[in-house]
Amino acid sequence: MLKREELKAIRTEFWTVFGRMMNPHHSSTGFKVRWTNYRTGVPDLYFRCHMEKNHAAISIDLQHNDPGMRALFWEQFEEYKTYFHSIMETEYVWEERTYLPDGKEISRISLTLSNVSLFNKATWPDAFEFLKANLLRLDEFWGDVHLTFKEFAK
Repeated sequence: MLKREELKAIRTEFWTVFGRMMNPHHSSTGFKVRWTNYRTGVPDLYFRCHMEKNHAAISIDLQHNDPGMRALFWEQFEEYKTYFHSIMETEYVWEERTYLPDGKEISRISLTLSNVSLFNKATWPDAFEFLKANLLRLDEFWGDVHLTFKEFAK
């Protein structure tokens, strides 16, 4: 089992390499983006990338504490579902209710890639390509619809 410091070093290396790989890419709006910490501009709405011991994943997390507000955002995403899947070029998993490890209830739209591992550098190129392709498509989708969500957040 890896020590905490070793795990942190591996994670840091993975995300640093990925960040450098994404650095030349700009947002669909033309602006420079910190891809590993994508800012949606909408409170409690996050784009998350994960790399774990047995998979990589990308998700849209709706983490509003107010269930009514989270439901409103969820309904709006459902309105865009057909468009979302056409941009993303694959079917994502839609979970209106799921839970974070700390027990907090959220809504999540996600896609997972199996057979990659944070601990196997030979699988990193596949994980990088998966995350890159999906982040760029997600950015394209968000560039088209973000104003709707910003209005809801007011």
